[in-house]
Amino acid sequence: SIGRHWREAVWSGIVGRINIMRRRRRQDQDGDKKKNGNIGQRFLRGVRKVDFYPKFDSDAVRTEKTRTGAILSIMTGLIITWLLVSELNSYWTIDHLEHVGVDVQGGAVLDVAVNISFNAIQCENVEPQVQDVMGNIQINDLGNMTKIPLSSTGRPITDLKDVKNSEKTESTLRRDKGCRLEGRLSLKRVKGNFHVALGHAKRTPDGRLIHHFKLRDIRAFNPEHTIHELRFGPHYKTMENPLDNYSASLNGIAGHYQYFIKIVPTRYEPISGKVIDSAQFAVTKQKHPVSIPFGHGQNGHIIPGVFFMLEISPYMVTITETSQSLIDFLTSICAIAGGMFTIAGILSSVFYHWSKVFNRNAEINGKKHLRLG
Repeated sequence: SIGRHWREAVWSGIVGRINIMRRRRRQDQDGDKKKNGNIGQRFLRGVRKVDFYPKFDSDAVRTEKTRTGAILSIMTGLIITWLLVSELNSYWTIDHLEHVGVDVQGGAVLDVAVNISFNAIQCENVEPQVQDVMGNIQINDLGNMTKIPLSSTGRPITDLKDVKNSEKTESTLRRDKGCRLEGRLSLKRVKGNFHVALGHAKRTPDGRLIHHFKLRDIRAFNPEHTIHELRFGPHYKTMENPLDNYSASLNGIAGHYQYFIKIVPTRYEPISGKVIDSAQFAVTKQKHPVSIPFGHGQNGHIIPGVFFMLEISPYMVTITETSQSLIDFLTSICAIAGGMFTIAGILSSVFYHWSKVFNRNAEINGKKHLRLG
C-alpha cells in the first residue's frame, strides 16, 4: 500500500513536469516561428501584446499576456473613447433652465414686430388700428410701420419687372394688387387688440371704435393674408413664433379672421451677454365667412378683417443658460477612465482564472486516460 502511494506520487510529479516542459517547448516553438508564421498568426500574436492586464503564471513563474485580455483591452479603449466624446459634447452643450414667477414689470411697453401680406387689399385700404382696455386707441397710426404695394405675383411693386414703365409712385400705387404691412408697434402690456378691417375707423365721443363702410364693399374686401412674422419683443435663441409663415384664406370670399393670443412675458439670461426681456405666446385661430346683409356671419354681426386679440399673462418665464463646469468635466472623465479600467481588469482576471481551471481539469482527465491505457 505504501509502495503504491509512493509510485502514484512519483508518477504525478513526472506527468506535471512533462506538461510544464511541453508548455515551454510550445512557447519556444511559437517564438521560433514568429518570423516564418502566416499573417493570421502574426496578427494574433500582435493582438496579444495589447493586453493591458498581464497575469502572473505561477507554474511558469512569470507574467503572461492573453488574447482574451487583449480583446478586453481593445474593447475598453473603444468604450472609453466613445464615453469621453459624449462627455465632451455634453460639456460644450448649453442647457436651458426655466422657472416661472410673477411678472413685476406690468404696464411696460411691449415691442411687436409685424410683417403681414394682404394678397387682395390695396395699400390705401389697409389701415391698422390699435386699442386696449385702458382706453388707448391708435387709428391708422403707422409710426414705425410701412406699407409696401404688392403685385399679383406677391413681389414688391417697386420692382421694375412688375411695372410696365418707369412711372412714379402715385401711378404705381394704382397698379397694386395687394399690400405688405411691416414694421414695429409699441403696445401697453395690457389686454387689447390690433386689427386691419373694412372701412375707415373713427373714435366716438364715448371712447368706442367704429368702422364706416358701404354694404356693397363687403364682397370686394377680401382679407386673406400671409403672416411672415409676428413677434413680441426682441429675438432670443430658443424663441418660437407659432404664426410665422402662416397663411389664411376662405377661397376668395370676405372673411373675419381672429387670432386669440396669450402672451407670456419672458426673460432670457445668457451665460455671457445682456439679459433679454421679451415674450412668447400661444395662439388659437378662428375664421368665419362674411356675407350681406351687414356682415352676417356664424357669430352674428361681424365685419371682414384680421383681428389679433391680445391677453397678457401675469406670470413671467425666466430662461437661464447653463453649462457643465470644467471641474465637473474633469471629474467625469477621470471617473469614466478609472471605472472602465477597473471593470475590464476584473473581467480579464475572471476569464484568465476560469481558463486555468478548465485547462487543469483537462490535464487531470488526460492523466486518467493515460493510466487506463
